[in-house]
Amino acid sequence: MPPAAKRHCSVILFDLKGQNRLGALQTLLKISSTNFFSRSKDLTKLILLNSDKTENRLNARHGGYEHVNEVTKDVLSYNPKKLHDFVESSGVGEGNWLEGLHVAAANLVDEFEGIKGIITYQLLFITDLGSPLSKVDNGLIDKIARLLDRLGAFLYVVGPEIEPPFTIKTPENIKTWMENLQTNDPNIATIKTLISKIQNGVVCGPKIGTNLFFSYRNSGGSQPWNVPLGIGTNINIPAQTMKILNDIVQCKLVSAQGAIRPSTWIDAEDESIEFDASEVISGVSRHGKFVPVNNKMFQVSSSRSFSVLCFTDAANVPEHLMRGGGCYSVLPNASLEKNDAFNCLIDCLAQQNKYVIARRVYNNNYVPKIVVLVPKPDYNPKCFVLTALPFADDVRLNCKEQKVDLAPKIEENKSVYKLLDGLDTDNENSVKKAPLDIKMVQNVNVQRIVNAAVDKLLDKHINLEETDLDLMELPSGEYMEELKNSWPERKIEEVKKNEEPAADISDDDFDWE
Repeated sequence: MPPAAKRHCSVILFDLKGQNRLGALQTLLKISSTNFFSRSKDLTKLILLNSDKTENRLNARHGGYEHVNEVTKDVLSYNPKKLHDFVESSGVGEGNWLEGLHVAAANLVDEFEGIKGIITYQLLFITDLGSPLSKVDNGLIDKIARLLDRLGAFLYVVGPEIEPPFTIKTPENIKTWMENLQTNDPNIATIKTLISKIQNGVVCGPKIGTNLFFSYRNSGGSQPWNVPLGIGTNINIPAQTMKILNDIVQCKLVSAQGAIRPSTWIDAEDESIEFDASEVISGVSRHGKFVPVNNKMFQVSSSRSFSVLCFTDAANVPEHLMRGGGCYSVLPNASLEKNDAFNCLIDCLAQQNKYVIARRVYNNNYVPKIVVLVPKPDYNPKCFVLTALPFADDVRLNCKEQKVDLAPKIEENKSVYKLLDGLDTDNENSVKKAPLDIKMVQNVNVQRIVNAAVDKLLDKHINLEETDLDLMELPSGEYMEELKNSWPERKIEEVKKNEEPAADISDDDFDWE
């Protein structure tokens, strides 16, 4: 029986009474469409707060909990069209958002607790927290906190315009931010109290929240590849290989015109005669003779292995060749006493500035790959970084790297360094401020595709913004002006290109008028 699929599971609590209804809907669609178009196996459930209907499990059990509607009775995939239609077709009422959170937390436990393969339990509350509470029920806050911590769940309150005072790089930074959050808003203060009672929680604006929903959660990890590193015929060093980077495209658009259609086999002389695929034999025709060719003839017969081919100077493997698919770490895979050989190999290679060239066969009958292992003695634990190398046929241009010491000496321009410091978000003098580090932000190119696909799916323009445009603009101020003034101004006379004979008429880079 195959292992349970790994997935993140969530409950979404959507506030229908927010002042910026369109912005809240954009947040919902941005998160759901990212999952939907990346073919995610994640599951969710939608609950509407401040609805004109009251249908929820806590109301059925205990009464109260008015105007909270479990609009999706069962869990479902992140289908943006379904979620969009649920929200748009619902009327507005007047409910208690703290009670809504209790209903959502109870749903998270009832629907997903005990299911194997769940990586992260998530409760997403999309609201501007504009509805005041008649009173703050601390007992209810404790109940919500216990339910969330029972699963180790993550709480995201997305909508209030709250930004961090520094760049968020790790989950620990989020905890520090929440602990030091200052506010005069009673609703945000109540949320802060709830977050202080649970393991994982954040309250933030929409742009930050849509990114943190995917980056501030448990990591799915990867299955280690437990094959020893072989040297010769008698030495096998216990090792496990784990993926660091993945080059798989998360989602992409495919033209309907280029879609692959089922093949139909017809007679070459009479197109009205069709053949079943089982009657067709692949082959080649040479010199009037048909030679059957079976696909099994091209399969590689090789066993799962990981063996050293040679050791070489680092200079023989320039960085531009280390661009193979994926990036891996090769770690020790034995007890501390038995890892001495692995650690010794890394230390010796690093001291001599040498790399390992190895042959890797991922599984039986897989195509072998030639890989390079770069020793990293300063990492904890010590390990190799592995990436695939190209074969000679793959290299289009032979590029030879030169030593940095041979570069021409130029006069240092301090204005350039001041400008670069002004662009460094970690620098106190930076003119640019980024709320999230690059590791906490989604792929902008993927988001651009997703945004276009949502417009197509819903047949209307939603305008899901994929980047903070102000971060893309050139900086202004004294650093930029100082850099401009560091070069003397030159006056360039207008150059007019005269029309040449017929040979140059094809050049359409110029306007002849």
